[in-house]
Amino acid sequence: MKKKSASQSAFFKFRVVLGVLLCFGAITLVLLALGKVSAQPQSSLGQSGNSQQPIYTAPQVQRQNPYSDAWLAANHGKYDNIWTAEYETRLQHAIPSPGALLGGLLNPLYGPDVRISNGNVLGIGQNEFQIDVNPLDHLNAIGTSNDGQTAGVGIFRTTDGGATWTSHDASFYGVQAACCDPGVAYGSDGSVYAIILDTSLPMS
Repeated sequence: MKKKSASQSAFFKFRVVLGVLLCFGAITLVLLALGKVSAQPQSSLGQSGNSQQPIYTAPQVQRQNPYSDAWLAANHGKYDNIWTAEYETRLQHAIPSPGALLGGLLNPLYGPDVRISNGNVLGIGQNEFQIDVNPLDHLNAIGTSNDGQTAGVGIFRTTDGGATWTSHDASFYGVQAACCDPGVAYGSDGSVYAIILDTSLPMS
């Protein structure tokens, strides 16, 4: 039984390694070539001269709606797809607003928002707002809220339909130290009533 010499074994290993390296090199060159080709913009030579003009693909054809309006009217609530969604959008655009139906009578008649609580007087901790309008004079209204001050409740008053307001803690009107939970209501005679939760101890 003959044994291979060390030089023959080393030569065989060298050939194997060289073959593997050549294969990797060839694969690398192919990948680099493909990358350069894909990175270049596709263009074609025009009929005049060597000027290059981009190749444009044909625009995509939009799909035709396969459903009739009669079918959509009967079934748009049962199915959810692009055609039922488009039909419902058309319905919304076709319905005029209530204000338009009644000549603008239902359109809002208010102006810009106005702060009724003066931050310099009552701070910014108001909550539980209530407001009522004088039934005999719609320009006159009273509002109330918790305010965390002496009486615990703020009183807000307007005489110009809400364009401007005066604001005071209820103690300004003689209310002793109380708590919170305000309420306000006008009587039919135009008298206004403000209520505040009283936390004073009962008299013995």
